[in-house]
Amino acid sequence: MEVIRHSCQLVHMRVRWRDNQAWFLTMVYGALKVVGMQTLWDDLFYISNGLTRKWDVIGDFNSTLSTTESIGSCNFHGHHVMHLF
Repeated sequence: MEVIRHSCQLVHMRVRWRDNQAWFLTMVYGALKVVGMQTLWDDLFYISNGLTRKWDVIGDFNSTLSTTESIGSCNFHGHHVMHLF
């Protein structure tokens, strides 16, 4: 693995597996505040430009599309946050 870019919300890397084929992996832990979420979406957009190999994005974006996806949280951002992506 080779770390290409990192921030407080993500680590983006190039990974080589047994067959020596390279692919990209971005691990995310999204901000809890809307301002930080916009920064994450901007970073992911920047990373996506120019990628020519497979790319996996995994992690916790701390965002949901609807209230049915969250239990016990009063920090629901809903559609007004997901449209940023």
